[in-house]
Amino acid sequence: AAGPPQLTPVSAAVAVGSSAPILTPVNVAVATAPATSPCSSHPSYDEPHMRPHMSRAQTPPLVMSPELAAQVRGAPIPSTLSPAMVTPPPMAVAPSEGTVAAAVMAASSVDVASVFAKIDDATILGAFSDADADGGGELDIEEFGEMLSSSLGEDTFTDAEVLSVFDACCPDGAEAITLNQFLTAKRRVMKQATALLKAQMRKDASAIQQRVSPLEAAHVRTPPAMLPPPPVLPPPESAAKRPFLPEQSPSPVLSLPSPPVLPPPESVLARVAAVDVAAVFARIDEATILRAFADAEADGGGGLDVDEFGSMLRVVLGLNAFTDAEVLSVFDACCP
Repeated sequence: AAGPPQLTPVSAAVAVGSSAPILTPVNVAVATAPATSPCSSHPSYDEPHMRPHMSRAQTPPLVMSPELAAQVRGAPIPSTLSPAMVTPPPMAVAPSEGTVAAAVMAASSVDVASVFAKIDDATILGAFSDADADGGGELDIEEFGEMLSSSLGEDTFTDAEVLSVFDACCPDGAEAITLNQFLTAKRRVMKQATALLKAQMRKDASAIQQRVSPLEAAHVRTPPAMLPPPPVLPPPESAAKRPFLPEQSPSPVLSLPSPPVLPPPESVLARVAAVDVAAVFARIDEATILRAFADAEADGGGGLDVDEFGSMLRVVLGLNAFTDAEVLSVFDACCP
């Protein structure tokens, strides 16, 4: 038979004067071990409603480095590599179909005739050879635009106008044009524009005639009986009998003085005939005339007309030495 249980000092103390549970080494181990059974008497913190309430500390804001922030925003990270290892730039993207369609539509809406009218043939003849960079006698679209800008001004033509003129010069879709093609296209376009203008003028004149013709026809078809009779005017003598008209005194007639009657002018021939030619010749010294004749000959022809002859006599013999009739009588006597 087993003997009575042996009491440890702890259990003995409890047995004597304490009501606390007896904690043996086995009991202590059992009390401190976590409960694995759902039927355990101890609360389990694995269940959410059994967890003690704890205040959560706020999370501090995230501080990113500049490199990380640039990567998040999509910006390129500054490279620390050598210039030879830097990423090359992206390749050029070809224009979309919408951009090409818009350019073609803008070129199709240009008045080609008005653009050709601003281009002078003489200017183009000198500028065409200068713009031909490769010396092939043809200009592509870029060389053609540079030629127009250099010869006629930077802002004279838009890109759509240059493209429309270039397309008019090469309707078959060629990539370059010659000077002959340009001049031929200009003459063709200007001729077509002139024909269209004349046709539009004839059309406008026809429309005006159609609007005017009914009015003229209606006016012609109006019988004379339907026209209002002309107003009957009173005779002039009855105007003085009407009391509502004030009496007017007759206006005085302005009389201009008659020009004075002048005696008829004496005929030049009569005065010449009355001159004593012998007396005039007697006053002319031959030695004096010999010296003055050469000086009075203004044209060097060896002869004097009537003006030169009169000037010679007045210079040699005095300003008032002879009258015009005497000079003319002597001149007529010298050349009958």
